[in-house]
Amino acid sequence: MDNPFDVFDEIRQAYLRYLDSPFRLRYDALLDERRRLLDADRQLYRDPLFEPVLPYESSNLTLSQACARLGAPPDLANFAARGLFPSSRLLHRHQLEAWEACRAGQAVVVTAGTGSGKTECFLIPIFAALLEESARGWGILRPTSPNRFWWNARRQQRIRQREHEPIERPAAVRALLIYPLNALVEDQLGRIREACDSAPALDWLDQNRAGHRFWFGRYTGATPVSGPETIPTKRTELRRRLRQIEAECARAQASAIVRNDPRILDYFQDPNGSEMWSRWDVQESPPDILITNYSMLNIMLMRSVETNIFDATRRWLDADHRNLFHLVVDELHSYRGTPGTEVGYLLRALLDRLGLNPDSPQLRIISTSASINQNDPASLTYLEQFFGRNPSTFTVIPGYQAAFPQPQGGGLGAWMPTLAALDADLDRVDEDLASRNFASAVGAASSPSMPSRVFADSLEYIRAFEPVARVGAVAPFTIRRLATDLFGSDGNIEVSAARGIVRAMVLARRQDSEGREVAPLPFRVHYFFHNAGRLWACVNPSCPGRTGATRPGGQPPPVGRLYPEPRPRCDSCNARVLELLYCQPCGEVFLGGYRKDDVNTNNAWYLSPDYPNLERVPDKSASLKRTFGEYLVFWPAYGKPLIRSTHRGPRWVWSETSQNTAFATLNLEWTPAVLYQTEGRLAKRPGNQRQPDTTSGFMFEASSDEVNAFPSKCPHCGADWKRRRVGSPVRDLGSGFQRIVQLLCDALMREMPTGPGRKLVLFSDSRQDAAKLSTGIKRDHYLDTVRQIAFRELQTQATRTDTTYRKGPRKINFHRFSQIGCNGVVPSRQYLAGFEGER
Repeated sequence: MDNPFDVFDEIRQAYLRYLDSPFRLRYDALLDERRRLLDADRQLYRDPLFEPVLPYESSNLTLSQACARLGAPPDLANFAARGLFPSSRLLHRHQLEAWEACRAGQAVVVTAGTGSGKTECFLIPIFAALLEESARGWGILRPTSPNRFWWNARRQQRIRQREHEPIERPAAVRALLIYPLNALVEDQLGRIREACDSAPALDWLDQNRAGHRFWFGRYTGATPVSGPETIPTKRTELRRRLRQIEAECARAQASAIVRNDPRILDYFQDPNGSEMWSRWDVQESPPDILITNYSMLNIMLMRSVETNIFDATRRWLDADHRNLFHLVVDELHSYRGTPGTEVGYLLRALLDRLGLNPDSPQLRIISTSASINQNDPASLTYLEQFFGRNPSTFTVIPGYQAAFPQPQGGGLGAWMPTLAALDADLDRVDEDLASRNFASAVGAASSPSMPSRVFADSLEYIRAFEPVARVGAVAPFTIRRLATDLFGSDGNIEVSAARGIVRAMVLARRQDSEGREVAPLPFRVHYFFHNAGRLWACVNPSCPGRTGATRPGGQPPPVGRLYPEPRPRCDSCNARVLELLYCQPCGEVFLGGYRKDDVNTNNAWYLSPDYPNLERVPDKSASLKRTFGEYLVFWPAYGKPLIRSTHRGPRWVWSETSQNTAFATLNLEWTPAVLYQTEGRLAKRPGNQRQPDTTSGFMFEASSDEVNAFPSKCPHCGADWKRRRVGSPVRDLGSGFQRIVQLLCDALMREMPTGPGRKLVLFSDSRQDAAKLSTGIKRDHYLDTVRQIAFRELQTQATRTDTTYRKGPRKINFHRFSQIGCNGVVPSRQYLAGFEGER
């Protein structure tokens, strides 16, 4: 992903291709106009936003040097190098200050940004305390039972996970990590697994702590199993869950060997490690590090089954005043208002159960936040009220960001042509030649080196980092804003120069203290996409505002200019604007509008793009379903005949059984109608005569106002969807949430380089959407893969002499399938199973 502009364009094009597939319209002019309308900033997407991530100021101390400075146990650096913190890495200044303040008994609030190493701000003090305590002696371990993995032996009674530990090693919670979301709990588990359960860490503990372990575990709804141990079915369930965990770990270990990537193991629990197996094991022998969320903590404090967790911790605290309890509250700023007050009282109840007061010298509070300010009295008041602790004992530690030297002459204007040439070079030649050309143009020394180093040296030579960082210090910027701030204009050459400098910074690399290749000024690139919304159209087919052109041999569309939002009248011709609908199988277009009776004429209604009954809007907002009693669908046929007619005249009549009215029979029909373009008035009429400023066609009519406003049969192609889940082939042009998320995820994953570091994380502020996405995306990706395989197989079969492939009673025409594409093109008729009803 070295070119953020290309990545954005690929995702954007994949999205637009998708809209041209299941939302395909049969009129080329409308397809072209829709693409022009939606392919613009503030429609389907926003232009990419670039956020420079300034590196954080270093303490210039390794962990070993920091231990010597703070008087911490010297073996912390040796243990941490096995998975927690590399020995050659330098601590950031805020990491060192957080550790120092914590050792001094201060309550610490770290406000550094994302990716600043806030996790180490509390993990290093926690493991330092564990090492100090374990160095005082935890006794000699007893041999473990040969049937320790009891779930693999039939009729074997459950064996406690820590039954081999001596009484000198008291089980207690030394550190409690509280997160607002389970997703954050799962993410933190990976870090702690690497620190405690990696093979080097376990070897170190065997050699230096007599085989003792630093126990950890999550205690959330995902921890097996709920309920008391006395219930036989619960024991059976735990046995099954542990077998499943063991099997997943074995597969992960095999995959790690094949891929030569031990980091895979961080995502899976190892039953042979120091992660707690079950809730029952946690209740019997609380782990040193317990990870949970505030909801589960609230339940734990109220139930008797978890009493031993708090009682054992209290006994451990009372046994030795040197024992420290670390309370870590992540995302502190998320606890606001009434929910924040409830969590604050919850923490008071917790400390009371442990026999601690908020100012106790045995209590160490470490929290992270994005909005606490040391100089803001309101922030200090918040901390005092939330933790119940003296505000003078809080130390708020910001992230100290490094500074770059300012460019000579006050700006980068002199280098604008060179940077614009670099942008062009990166498009037409390889990175090596582009980097050497750039270094030569700016006059920087260009010894034979990697292109990434040459870019870094050249940018440093012209001192380009500081101006870009200054622009991004206010807010993430678009490329046009960067061009304006750096070069005074957003013209073509200025934008090209801004693109050149961003692309060079994305490619630039330097070696850090560990020998890693890091960017001198990394970027976060924010891509914003949203669901394709419904569209509205002018009802005048001769509208001069229409931008799409009809191709030679094509049919002109029966509607005018398109709009992304509803409005009463067209800006170009003053005709009524109504919602644009289409038939999913054939692509024919329809118009839809909310009806209001014409009191002066029978069988006539005024249509509007918005819901007209304002007094019922609050009730209507709870349901998106549109019924025939409030919404009419009109087909601007212009003399096109109905696909079927009956003896009752120029209408298409059919009947259906209603599920909502005691299985009554409903009469449904397409009947002739005329739409008055300026008034938006729809009237039934016999015959097919044409009047000025009107559109002739057919309207859908039902015998009950409670019927779905969208007909089950298309009057153009005859598609009958009454037995399908959706119920109607006529749909609006709005896309579905899950399908769009899956489309964007697939497009993004295709652009991400393959390798062990590739990861995509989805968040949702709706629990319902999160639950749907967690299963829906996986399922839809599988179905799309099956469709691609089926399509390729059908293409192969199509080369045979027989031009049809028979499956059951239905024939599939290969000419149709030749129109199918796998990531964004779907056949005009839905022959493949699975697409039915999907948006």
